[in-house]
Amino acid sequence: MNGQKKQFIGICVLVVLCVAAYFGLKTYNAKTAEKEQKEEESKKIEAVKIDKEKVNAFSYQLNGTTITFEKDGDTWYYQSDHSINIDQDKINTMLAAVADVTSEEKLENVEDTSEYGFDNPTNVLTFTMGDGTRTITIGMQNEITNQYYIMDNNSDTIYIVDSSMSTAFSKSVEDMTATADTSSDTSGDASTDTTGE
Repeated sequence: MNGQKKQFIGICVLVVLCVAAYFGLKTYNAKTAEKEQKEEESKKIEAVKIDKEKVNAFSYQLNGTTITFEKDGDTWYYQSDHSINIDQDKINTMLAAVADVTSEEKLENVEDTSEYGFDNPTNVLTFTMGDGTRTITIGMQNEITNQYYIMDNNSDTIYIVDSSMSTAFSKSVEDMTATADTSSDTSGDASTDTTGE
């Protein structure tokens, strides 16, 4: 019996040690992952930071045409035709793409920017705010990394960013128009307000 008891105690101790080792390893891995994430974040460089609440108008290029949206009060309109019902959420999503753009790499003192496609840019984004105008030029896409080269008119530095900004500003006016469901919801709210009065 004594031998069996000692064996049982030994097994219990081994189980406790295994459980402690498991949780210890789990905690260590979690801390290591958190440390690596912080290191990655610290390496990121601020490329573009635009306060979307301050933007009164903005434009971009699509198929050789300049598309411009402007704000009147709290509502965004297509500049060329205010009768088009623009989806406000889509505008906000578009502006969010330039609210905080980071880069993992930047190129300074570049003598020939045409090597990065700035002589024939993919897109030119212009943002009008109360304190001035910002222009972001999107150069060529790196075919290997699928990233884009961009330049801010406030700097001569070229930043390398992911494709999210280029994708966001590739929408036609039709893409930005509110759907029938959105329109019917709006009219439904209006009729409810009228009835309430």
